[in-house]
Amino acid sequence: MTRSTLADGPRPSLRAAASNFAGSLALQGGLRAARLTSLLVAAYLLSTDDFAALAIALALTDLARVSLQAFDVAALRARGASDRSKSSMRVLTAAKILVAIAFGGASIVLCALLYGSLAASSVAVLSLGVVFGALAALWMVPAQSNLRLLSMTPAVLSASVVTVVAATVGATTGSPLGVAVGLVVGDVVLLALVARKERFVPDFELQRVLAALRESPRLMVQQFGYVGQFRFGTLALGVLASPLAVAEYALASRLAEGLMIVSAAITATSYPVMVRALAAHGRAAVLDRFVPAHWLAVGVSTVTVFLMVLTVPLWLPVVLPKYPGAAVPFALVGLGVIAMFSSAQTTVVLNTLRRDSVAAATALLGLGTNVTGVLLLAGSTGAIGVACSRLAGEALRTVAEILAVRSEGSRRLRLAWGVWLAMAPLLTGIVLAVVSEWDTRVLVASGLLGGTASVLATLRYWPRLQERSR
Repeated sequence: MTRSTLADGPRPSLRAAASNFAGSLALQGGLRAARLTSLLVAAYLLSTDDFAALAIALALTDLARVSLQAFDVAALRARGASDRSKSSMRVLTAAKILVAIAFGGASIVLCALLYGSLAASSVAVLSLGVVFGALAALWMVPAQSNLRLLSMTPAVLSASVVTVVAATVGATTGSPLGVAVGLVVGDVVLLALVARKERFVPDFELQRVLAALRESPRLMVQQFGYVGQFRFGTLALGVLASPLAVAEYALASRLAEGLMIVSAAITATSYPVMVRALAAHGRAAVLDRFVPAHWLAVGVSTVTVFLMVLTVPLWLPVVLPKYPGAAVPFALVGLGVIAMFSSAQTTVVLNTLRRDSVAAATALLGLGTNVTGVLLLAGSTGAIGVACSRLAGEALRTVAEILAVRSEGSRRLRLAWGVWLAMAPLLTGIVLAVVSEWDTRVLVASGLLGGTASVLATLRYWPRLQERSR
């Protein structure tokens, strides 16, 4: 089996990596901003009961949408390990279509049993969008593997604008079904625009599709565990609590997760870079690439969450006027998102080194912790209890993955963990803001003292980070 250009080509330049990062940031930003904006418009225009039904439908279909990204990982590997990547892409296209349809059918039945006909109807519509969106994501893999995601930016941004407009028009109907149709229109436009640059005719040859499906379970479990942390709380609250609790948690969660555009952009660049490093220089080179990526992920996420939590009294009344109770869940989920930024990079290392079973196990560990906490707390504490459970699950998964990655070379990775010490003052400030119920004096002190301490700590590590990044 011959290597592809990922293995044979030269080490990617800083300019190529930066360009790919910018492209991924624009792509993820456009897609996530479009869906988040659509959701905020729906929260304003729909009744609480109708918005809760929409939030539940989106949570269920997100389980499918993100789990299907396992095939994108498989496609990226195929391009890095084989010269038959085009043939593999055709098979993976077929496999992704079949699994998406199966997910959609199961989601509709489950939703009808647990949440009623309105949510089930919304799931049926949104499941069509899952198929279109899944194919668009898969067909963008060649651009990602070649560090050319920036070339896809016009298509994604155009589709994002269409999504917001269509979903807003749908929300004016006063029904979650109208919003769902608008979101699907955006997925259709995205697929059509991506297909103009790159598309693959699905190959439904039974043996090859079955082979692709046999290789995907661990990756799908890993992705399911990842997105399960995001969405299980909304689904549990739909059964155990009021529509208001569903709406508050769903909105807090989606707002905090908006920061994941940066994590996804970092991962979209660090993964192909680590694949190249493994092929060209071995396992040690993967760990060297991990250190600056981990610092960037944790540092950016912590600073952003810190600033957003401290300014909650300013923006929350404007963005979510009907749901002031989302403040505390937002801060708690924000802390969980910081842990998720870290685990996104440790997962990249584990995937690159083909330790998929470990990554899947840690994802299930985090999800299991989250599920247990949600079942115990959702009925009595609502959105806050669910947010606490999610934070516990994210933190436990992060610790488990750090230990797993550390086993690959503890001395080489010592610098990577210093980011937690550097960010500790900001993390403390987030906690104090919540505990003090956003007391102005606490916010000012946290901003000044916490910010200064973190900057000084980062400067202490900076020379070694620059050396490792060369």
